[in-house]
Amino acid sequence: MRSHAVIFDLGGVVVSWDPRRAYERVLPAEEVATFLERVDFPGWNRLTDGGRSLEEAEQSLIARFPDDREAILGYRVHFDATLTGMVPGTSGLLAELGQAGVRLIALTNWSAETFPVAIERFGILRRFEAIVVSGTEGLLKPEPALYQLALDRHGLSADSTVFIDDIPANVAAAARLGMAALNFTDAERPRADLVGLGLLAAPQPIPEPVFHLAERSAWAEAEAHAGGRLPGAV
Repeated sequence: MRSHAVIFDLGGVVVSWDPRRAYERVLPAEEVATFLERVDFPGWNRLTDGGRSLEEAEQSLIARFPDDREAILGYRVHFDATLTGMVPGTSGLLAELGQAGVRLIALTNWSAETFPVAIERFGILRRFEAIVVSGTEGLLKPEPALYQLALDRHGLSADSTVFIDDIPANVAAAARLGMAALNFTDAERPRADLVGLGLLAAPQPIPEPVFHLAERSAWAEAEAHAGGRLPGAV
């Protein structure tokens, strides 16, 4: 297969997201899981990902759970805390694809109001030619219309596009539209699939050791964090 574009999901594939981190700023950590279940956080969050304003969504939830007002508002106030870092390995995968001349598009279920926080924090998102945000479009994965919008807007055909997501239902929807759809569990798995699809070259073995220079104090700190698994410094 000769593909010329890869569409990436973002949350859980490029950027790590954990909503509990916001609520831990306003609730005891041991109460967060019960709170999220009681207010049906996944359902509430999906509404904002689909285009509902945060204020409207918050007020609707506060009307049902008035005693939880502070916690409900805490998600938006502390949203930055939910973005816990980059998913290991994906940055390198994006770099390889870019160097190979493959077009990079992102398609994410994300609130239009909170997405600018991610853009500001993560320079890696600038690697994408374009990012289609569900909250802006008023459509959600796995709705076929959102995938088709991404394809049409950027002049892509399904049979020449690879789609990568960590949610099986989203992957299945892309496959039904004719894309080569890959389920993301870690960066190594899609890389191997992309090699098979002809977008990337197979990794070349390193024939001899690679040495790095570092100050002894910096090496000692890194070794301590690695639990003593680093080779000895010279």
